[in-house]
Amino acid sequence: RVYEANQNFEKAYQLQPENNEVIKQLTQLYFNNRQYQKAIDLVQKCVGCENADQIKGTGYYHLEDYGKAQEYLQKAIVKNNKDAQAHYTLGRTFLELENEKSAITSYINAIDLDSAKYQWKYELGLIYYNQNDYKSALKYFDAAAASGIIKNNDFLENYGFAKIYNGDVETGMSSLEAVLNKKPNNSELLNNIANAMYATKRYDAAIIYFEKLLTLNPKDASSLFMAGMTFQKMGQKQKGEKICDKAIEMDPSLAKNRQKKEMPMGL
Repeated sequence: RVYEANQNFEKAYQLQPENNEVIKQLTQLYFNNRQYQKAIDLVQKCVGCENADQIKGTGYYHLEDYGKAQEYLQKAIVKNNKDAQAHYTLGRTFLELENEKSAITSYINAIDLDSAKYQWKYELGLIYYNQNDYKSALKYFDAAAASGIIKNNDFLENYGFAKIYNGDVETGMSSLEAVLNKKPNNSELLNNIANAMYATKRYDAAIIYFEKLLTLNPKDASSLFMAGMTFQKMGQKQKGEKICDKAIEMDPSLAKNRQKKEMPMGL
């Protein structure tokens, strides 16, 4: 009966605004109920609250004031270096501050302190994945799986592409095929697989997926252009150039990619 408890503590606080035990209990209630600004304001008055900096840091993180979140979370960790949640929230804060190197350190510290958190391991894997460090990404994807993470479509996709870019195409495609079986005509997934095959110089496989995309949407100029580029990589230069020319007629902006020999979209 949290609502009633909150009302009674607030009444007690009105009657005795200097009562430290009331302040402590009400601050924790505000924090637990995600009333972060109220928790931050009230904890300033708490005498001897050892978790005050953690409450401020976590509160500021949820209020998207990442500079203050970093300041107070680091203070909290200085006081208690065994606080796994503070390390994790600091890692999330560093991500928002676009400091992935420090985020990785904080995530590792958090996982070392609480190895049961499979979501933390998965998130760390994603950070490594976004840095193109696929070997490290797979280490933490595997750790998350061993800890019991649900292997939903998102997990299987990220795991599959990490495997491919790490050189294990067979295992990677097995993971991605499991997702394709559930959503066989998903253009985004087909496009990502096609581009992954192209980027890893598996052109025979790439052309299969570009052709699947064109079957779904014959007016997909980008996929048509990439099919042309793939044929050229396969040694069928004349055929590939004709296909690229047709794609450029459909979308003239693709011409710059042909000149630069670049792919028209990121992976």
